[in-house]
Amino acid sequence: MDRAFWEAHVEAWCDSGETQAAYCRRLGLSAITFSGWKRRFERERIHSVAEAAPAASESAALLSVALAEPDATPDSGADAGICVEVGDEVRLRLSANFDARSLTRAVAALRDAGC
Repeated sequence: MDRAFWEAHVEAWCDSGETQAAYCRRLGLSAITFSGWKRRFERERIHSVAEAAPAASESAALLSVALAEPDATPDSGADAGICVEVGDEVRLRLSANFDARSLTRAVAALRDAGC
């Protein structure tokens, strides 16, 4: 099985909503091999993004991060999680039990929106 085979399966798994184990079990794939290829693709993506990023002195900006006390959250009934606000226009709120795919999709949406 080659790279294209595993790339297609990792992409299909991301869209499936299943856990890795369930996806692999359903299709008779080795979960260990699947995980190895997934990690490899993630490392490659990280390296390609880092290489494509301009030097820090060219365009990087630091954002101020303020941490709210647990009882000071706007939605006092909601579970504690992560809330990222960019100015007054963009707000990303993730519950405490969010999964990595949710964060990946949220970051991609923010990136596509130009944030």
